[in-house]
Amino acid sequence: MRYDKDFNESLQIGENLKKFRKACALSQQQVADAVNIERSSYTCYETGKSIPPIPTAVKLARAFGVTVDDLISNSNNDLGRVAEPGSNFYEGEPILPVTNFQNLTRKERELVIHFRLMKYEDMDYYLTKIIETANQNEQ
Repeated sequence: MRYDKDFNESLQIGENLKKFRKACALSQQQVADAVNIERSSYTCYETGKSIPPIPTAVKLARAFGVTVDDLISNSNNDLGRVAEPGSNFYEGEPILPVTNFQNLTRKERELVIHFRLMKYEDMDYYLTKIIETANQNEQ
């Protein structure tokens, strides 16, 4: 592979993917499973050997709760911010540091990632169901 602008950008995307994944305390396989891609494809994205297609980049951004711009940015200032659900993922508002993922159990991390990948109109329905179930278990 020749060294060019695309290769340099793929390296930055890869570095950011790795930072977000590690901040979330996830394995490459967990991320790949969450966005429904092969682990080998995700590894290529993370190592800079290839660039994720736009639809995959959008899914990865949503899984990590960041903007697509955060995936390609070479600025470390905004790494660790999370976009507000329902906001434009190109202009997300910071609300929760990704590093808080480390305090979650494996099942909680999976729940959050899959929740982030839902259609926004489905989020309220499933969140209501989770809250109802939790309240029933408390009784």
